[in-house]
Formats: sequence, structure tokens, C-alpha cells
Amino acid sequence: MHNKTDANDAAMLAELARTGFYRQIVVKSPLAQKRRALLRAREVAIKSRMNVENTIRGLLASFGVRLSKQRNTFEQRVQEAVIGAPMLAETILPLLRLRTEAMRQASQLSKVMLSYARQDEACQRLMTIPGVGAVSAVTFVATIDDPDRFRRSRSVGAYIGLTSRRYQSGEMDYGGRISRRGDRMLRTVLYEAANSLLCRVKSGKGQHLKDWALALKQRTSHKKAVVALARKLSVIMHTLWRDGTVFEMKEA
Repeated sequence: MHNKTDANDAAMLAELARTGFYRQIVVKSPLAQKRRALLRAREVAIKSRMNVENTIRGLLASFGVRLSKQRNTFEQRVQEAVIGAPMLAETILPLLRLRTEAMRQASQLSKVMLSYARQDEACQRLMTIPGVGAVSAVTFVATIDDPDRFRRSRSVGAYIGLTSRRYQSGEMDYGGRISRRGDRMLRTVLYEAANSLLCRVKSGKGQHLKDWALALKQRTSHKKAVVALARKLSVIMHTLWRDGTVFEMKEA
């Protein structure tokens, strides 16, 4: 439109809505928003601890001081490193106290999250899947909020960006890397759950999922196999949540 006026803007928005260019979005429930806020706060606390640890290591390394590799706690190794260097201790020890406080707050937020996982029936069912823990279950439930949003469970993988992009033009038609659209937090925890299933879960429950991912890993790479397994986990989690069932070991 040549002239930008409030009337023209309203007419343009109405036309876009009429043609289906804009689609209705789903507003998460207050409970889901509270859980998302809790997960975000926990993530910030954990990253704060990691950032402080990396800062301490970098500052010590700039003075030629490296932490020992003994099996002591990080705090003990730092305190031993600054012995005999009072000026350096004046800078490092406050950061160490900041790390301790970040760990305390992260622990408190984790306790609240675990209480949500224990009280929620859907989370309990999702946690029957190998590799899926409290963090993955709570994040999945808080992000999806309503399983009836998706008519097909396969759509969940595309919703969180775990499906490959596609480029088609004339005779060219090929797929690329995953789209990485949607929620980054859920995509990250599902990747971690898939990696745990592939690398840490031993034989037994969920072995058919692990075997499928290992066979894919031999043909492609470890990361691609983990991404594919994460997408499969998202489909399984949505199916169990919608049907009200639990994960059962597949017969050989």
C-alpha cells in the first residue's frame, strides 16, 4: 500500500488473515508457562556456574596457574591454587563464592522441577522411556502443553526443528540439515536424552531403539544418528502421552 494509515494496516491484516497467510497460534496454559519459566531459570543458574568456572580457569591460566587434576572438588583445587598469592585470591575467591551460590540456586530449582515430575502423571509415563529423565519429561510436557494440538505424532519432530530442510526448484530436489525451527530448549534436551540412550543405556529395555540408532550410526555419523533418535523419541513421547500408555520393551 502506498499510504500507510491505520485503516490501510487493518485492511491488510484482515486480508492476510482471510487468505490463510497468518495462522492461529496456540497460547500455552498458565501451568505450562510457569514450568517453562522454572526450566529457564534452572538453565540460567547452571550456565552461570559453568561461566564462572570457565572464567576462573581462564584467569588462573593467564597467571600461569593451572588447576591440579586430583580428585578433589573444584572449590578445593581453586583454593589450593591461590595459596601464597593473596592478590590473586582477592579476585578468584569472590568468583568462587558466586559459583557456590549459583550451584545452590540450581539445586533448589531442580528440586522444584523434580516435584513437578513426580506429581504429573504424563511425566511419569514419559519417564518409562529409556534415556528420558525428569528434565526431558517436564520440558516436553511444558512445551507441547496439549497433546491434541497435533493430529499426528510425527508432526512433533517438525514442530521442534528435528526434521531436515528441503530445497526444490525445477530439477533440483534435495534435503539439507535439520531446520532447527521451534523450541531450542526442548530440542536440546531431546538430543541429550537420545545421546544418553545411545551411549549410556545398557542392553535391556529400549534395546531395539538403540540397535536402530547404532545401525544408522554405521551408515552416517554419530550426531546424525542421535538427531534421528531424538526425533523418534519425540514421536514416541507424544504417542504415549496422547494414548495414556507406558513404554514397553519390544519383543525380539
